[in-house]
Amino acid sequence: MDINGIQIEGQSRSGIGTCFMLPQYKIVLDIGHYSLEAARFETVFVTHAHVDHLAGAIQHAFHRSLVGASPSRFVVPAEVAPQIQAIMETWVSLQGELGVPFVVVPTVPGMVYPVSKDLFIKVVATSHTIPSQGYIVYRVTQKLKPEF
Repeated sequence: MDINGIQIEGQSRSGIGTCFMLPQYKIVLDIGHYSLEAARFETVFVTHAHVDHLAGAIQHAFHRSLVGASPSRFVVPAEVAPQIQAIMETWVSLQGELGVPFVVVPTVPGMVYPVSKDLFIKVVATSHTIPSQGYIVYRVTQKLKPEF
């Protein structure tokens, strides 16, 4: 689907799984189910910790590890970051000697997360039955004349 020049790939089925990819920004929004396509991108922005928005996280991390990609990075609401960290560590420990790197990044509304030198994600408050947050994706560009 293309919305105002932004390509959005993925799907959402309430209670089953939500996962959207923004390929031009190289990010994933929620990882409620695993997809090979989502594993192409390092950073996953998680809106909340319901299973239909987070269940594919461990597969995302394992896949990226198996193919030698950089570790998965999960940007999550700060209130649930310790639990998500513990869940991921439990899954990794069940694999025995196979180490799987991943990073959990706790964030709160108002924070700005830099994705690249000109791409940023602003964390915004949302209302849900559990701690949740939304994300605003934006670019900052400078278009100065060459002499400046």
